[in-house]
Amino acid sequence: MVTIYHYDEKTGHYIGQGVAPSNPAEPSAPLLPAHSTTVPPPSGPVRFDPVVGDWLAAGDAKAAPVVAVVPEVETKTAPPNAGPEKVQAAEQPSERPTKGRKSRRR
Repeated sequence: MVTIYHYDEKTGHYIGQGVAPSNPAEPSAPLLPAHSTTVPPPSGPVRFDPVVGDWLAAGDAKAAPVVAVVPEVETKTAPPNAGPEKVQAAEQPSERPTKGRKSRRR
């Protein structure tokens, strides 16, 4: 039986403790649910930093949540239950290359 400590997904604040579920594939390594750790928190207000892998004082600037900026990408989706030809058409870029076509010059 391994004691685990739960923390809030967004803030990292300590929520409570529980018991890790057993791992049928590898009994010596229990399963760890998301947003939990086997590292016991110290006394006082703390936050868990998953990058560091340890508890930090709640007011510590290092414990601030990290926000990743992901660039927006235009995507096209095929309608539900579409056949391969419609899926392939949705994956094609909007502008087709003109390779191999002759230009009309007069």
